[in-house]
Amino acid sequence: MGLLSLATAAATYLHGALSVLSTYLVEEFGVTRSQLGLAFTVVALIGGIAAPFVGKLVDVSTRRVMAGLFAASTFGVLLAATAPDYVWVLAAALLGGLGLAAGNPVTNKLVSEEFPATRHGVVIGIKQAGPPMGLLAAGLVLPPLAVVLGWRWALALTALMPLLGFVMTWALLPAGMARPVAGLGIPAETRRTGQDTVWWLTVIGFPVAAGTGAVIAFVPLYAHEELGVSVSVAGLLAAVIGISGVAGRVLWGAHASRFGRPTVPLTLIAVLALFSTLAIWGARGATGLIWVGAVGVGFSMLAWHAVAWLTLIDAVDLSDVGRTTGVVQLGNSAGFATGPLIMGVLVDARGSYGWGWGFITGLFMITLGLTIAWRRTLQ
Repeated sequence: MGLLSLATAAATYLHGALSVLSTYLVEEFGVTRSQLGLAFTVVALIGGIAAPFVGKLVDVSTRRVMAGLFAASTFGVLLAATAPDYVWVLAAALLGGLGLAAGNPVTNKLVSEEFPATRHGVVIGIKQAGPPMGLLAAGLVLPPLAVVLGWRWALALTALMPLLGFVMTWALLPAGMARPVAGLGIPAETRRTGQDTVWWLTVIGFPVAAGTGAVIAFVPLYAHEELGVSVSVAGLLAAVIGISGVAGRVLWGAHASRFGRPTVPLTLIAVLALFSTLAIWGARGATGLIWVGAVGVGFSMLAWHAVAWLTLIDAVDLSDVGRTTGVVQLGNSAGFATGPLIMGVLVDARGSYGWGWGFITGLFMITLGLTIAWRRTLQ
């Protein structure tokens, strides 16, 4: 399970690292908030476009895809750390996107193959704790290291994390894993239900990811520029989101099946995310609310994927886990590609973050509405 968590952390690490270091990037390269959002868009866009293709490869060779994930993450972090200008940051984001494309398909495949169904919830929760743990590490480690060593050396040192994963992959995963599984004679009704699940998760995943990506990308910068907190304290906000995200993914993943239907915990998550975003928005009048909102967003929207992947694995045939995960991730990545970019454009155009937080609030309202609509189709 440790390798699974490390893989999901490496797949999303560059997104969190660029967020934590956003103030340095703005100062170093003189980029606008829109251009900063574009870097997150590139990561997500490449991750989304490549995910369905990578998902098919996962159903053939888990080990090679896992190794490729860690390699892309390592080189992406190093390229960002040595970038001479903003264009090279975008090139690093492209490599980060390739790692992102592999993260969920390869780890979901391993969960479905290597663990019994009775343990899927716990294992999914633990492996999905990887991304918020990566965000936590970025928020805790990068700001103080950047003060002492400079942001470039700080970022470069953290490339040791995906490099370790690359070594562990070749050492721990046997060759030839994840060969295609023969059809298991799944009944037509069960197959239709699985296809419906993939469709709903893909559609709902778009506003979820758009809102979550925008929050992660801009909360530290918002706290520094509009609330007046220091760069180090702003970086701690990312760590807080990461801590609550770890707790949320483990707890929601472990207990989601107790609700009977996945739409119940997903509805509760959407409601919590909505109120958490309003708290962040309201921090302009009461700064302390930013911490409440950070905890709430981590425990809700970062946990959404733990429930979503558990739902998917239990709904589709083992032989199709990689491909269907790639399809759902396409919707998620489209959201991640769109949310930060629109947020950056709104902030630049309006000169403040108010319209941006209104945009994110609207996304989570859509998430709630779609989840309720899905719930009604199951009644």
